[in-house]
Amino acid sequence: MKRILIAGATGAVGSRAIRLAKSEGIWVRALVRSAGAAHQLKASVDEVVIGDATDAATLKGICGGVDAVLSAFGASVDIGAKEKRRFRQVDTAGNANLIHEAKAAKGGRFGYVGVHSAPGYAHN
Repeated sequence: MKRILIAGATGAVGSRAIRLAKSEGIWVRALVRSAGAAHQLKASVDEVVIGDATDAATLKGICGGVDAVLSAFGASVDIGAKEKRRFRQVDTAGNANLIHEAKAAKGGRFGYVGVHSAPGYAHN
């Protein structure tokens, strides 16, 4: 059975990725930042890990045993969002931490998806 880690599992893209993966019979580990989010996903995935991609210490070993990592997390683009972390702090630093863990685990593939993109990213 294929196994995937989905980071940003409670967001718009991550939650859809979970549904798609499960419909294809893929084992899913979800990375979430809070116990409340973990509880919300518990019935939808095979394993939930609480951690914050911007804090490398919380990611140790998270990519072990998976064939792929899908990063679907990022700083909120909602102007009314409660949390105001910056793009570079979340998207850049967080994904760098996640990529480091994926490389350390010698896993398969790493994918990054997002809701919004700029014209300059069309080739990615």
